[in-house]
Amino acid sequence: VLAATDITGLPLRIFSADDMSAGDCFYISAMYGEKAEVSERENLILNFDEQSGLDRVSLYWNDVHKISFDATTAYEGESGSLKVEIINPQDNYILLNIPNIKDVSAYDYIAFRVYNSADTAFKMGTTWAADTEIVPGQWTEVKIPVSLFADGSITDMNGTVLAATDITGLPLRIFSADAMSAGDCFYISAMYGFIS
Repeated sequence: VLAATDITGLPLRIFSADDMSAGDCFYISAMYGEKAEVSERENLILNFDEQSGLDRVSLYWNDVHKISFDATTAYEGESGSLKVEIINPQDNYILLNIPNIKDVSAYDYIAFRVYNSADTAFKMGTTWAADTEIVPGQWTEVKIPVSLFADGSITDMNGTVLAATDITGLPLRIFSADAMSAGDCFYISAMYGFIS
């Protein structure tokens, strides 16, 4: 397993090349690192409501759902949302690879809202806590108490217990989605930290 601190030996995969012919060529430019745009909003954990939020997250299974930025569906004054489209109705995870704030230990809970435009309810939470039913036709708040990190209740996708001092890799669990249909969508607002 390669670490971000040393990518020596990183493979660049060449695939679907079986239709090419001997002697065919392609060219590769220089490779550069870029930092995701940083939003300056106070207590903002993840800017799902901005295009640059896409640079900070990924899906665990890319062939199950599709994520994109949507500027037409937004929660209370935000500029958009993260659109999740069902390709294959089954459970999945959205991974917070680069949270705007990694250390959430000063908060009581972190929260985001989900708008379900489908006719079928499903659930969201994390691993393995904060399970919340996402009902159709409205914004539903998903709250993750920060105390769950201290309890060892929340893990990344490798089973490593996450600490509130660094939530990098936090999975947002999408489950009970098998009753949904291909083409169904839901939308996720920005995620913030809150003090009760």
